[in-house]
Amino acid sequence: MSKPYRKWKVTIKEVARELPIHTEMHGPYDLDDVREHFGLEAPDVEWYNIEEKKS
Repeated sequence: MSKPYRKWKVTIKEVARELPIHTEMHGPYDLDDVREHFGLEAPDVEWYNIEEKKS
């Protein structure tokens, strides 16, 4: 069974950057796919926020 098409807004604050990075991801991805794609469990990620955008 395929995953539903979803839109995600991702904000990532890396240790070496002064300001957070804002990006989006669209497609048949769930929350775990988004975390893995952006490497959000890496030690250089200070914090992150993921929101699902409703269309």
